[in-house]
Amino acid sequence: MSHNFLKLNDDKTEFIIFASPHQKNKCKDLSFSIGECEIDQAPYVKNLGILIDSSMTMSTKISRITSRSTYHLRNIRRIRRYISREATRIITETRKFDHITPILKDLHWLPVSYRIIFKILLITFKTLNGEGPQYLRDLLVRHAPAQNLRSSSLQQLIVPRSRHSWGDRSVAATCLWNALPSHIRSSKSTDVFKSALKTHLLSKFVRLLFS
Repeated sequence: MSHNFLKLNDDKTEFIIFASPHQKNKCKDLSFSIGECEIDQAPYVKNLGILIDSSMTMSTKISRITSRSTYHLRNIRRIRRYISREATRIITETRKFDHITPILKDLHWLPVSYRIIFKILLITFKTLNGEGPQYLRDLLVRHAPAQNLRSSSLQQLIVPRSRHSWGDRSVAATCLWNALPSHIRSSKSTDVFKSALKTHLLSKFVRLLFS
């Protein structure tokens, strides 16, 4: 190397043995020297940005990616409300110091999780009003108390028994439906229900966003 005017950087030079765990135990203390540099065996090496371990399982690379992803996801969680605000400002060209809440309400944008709830409740409303298939009608049973109680006019549903709780679609639909304000459940048409429901869910989202 000296003949070619080269010098080994011992801080960046390493070697690895690819073998089964049994074979690696036979040479776990193996090292060698290049000139005055003692090169120790490494559990993994980096090549072209990829971490390669001695068992070729890519476990070290996966652990690093998982750790970094978790770190960034936690940071996104901390700033999610600000991301939503800034995204809305950019799309609507809203000035920095203008109040953003009225704009969010005007846009009527729902996040994916709220869109799913919206779809479930819309299907529930249509089914209760004769627009859904028969198999769904059989799953949704209106609550009919023996006595004329106040809840009898709220159009609530009986929550079916299930071991899977929210994993059961009929349980999710009935729980979401019963949690709605009575004036939304008693909407006279699908269009009225959709408008009232979207406003209700958007209000919940905005309260959560700025809480």
